Amino acid sequence: MRTRLISGAELTGLRALAEDAELFEQKAKYHVQVLAREFDGTISIGGLPKFKVTAEANGRVLGRITSQFGQGRFVLNLTTKGENAQGALVVEKETADKSGNATWTPAMRIPLPYPAWEVDGEKIRDPDKAYMLGASILHAVINGPDEA
Repeated sequence: MRTRLISGAELTGLRALAEDAELFEQKAKYHVQVLAREFDGTISIGGLPKFKVTAEANGRVLGRITSQFGQGRFVLNLTTKGENAQGALVVEKETADKSGNATWTPAMRIPLPYPAWEVDGEKIRDPDKAYMLGASILHAVINGPDEA
């Protein structure tokens, strides 16, 4: 629990968040829309299991992931760290609690405004970005978060 007033750096971070929040939201929605166009659940792309991404117009949940292996959703996460604003498109995996009620577990964090476009230290070519992001998201929905 916080027991002190915010620092000057934290105040700067809040101001940066006020400035950058709209950009983060636009980029998050853009990524979900691109994925929704590419992954409509009708065909297997590049050998991946079929899955569907749907964009949602408003609210905290920006989109959903549907596959025979599990369900997921996209949530915009905005925070500050010191003087900096941070945005992320978070992929949450649907799980069930002991009573069988749906719960959501963060499974992947996609930094905004620009994800890290690298695999095994190699830059991803522009035409492959949506495919690799989609494959990474599907992997997170199926397997959950990476173990640390």
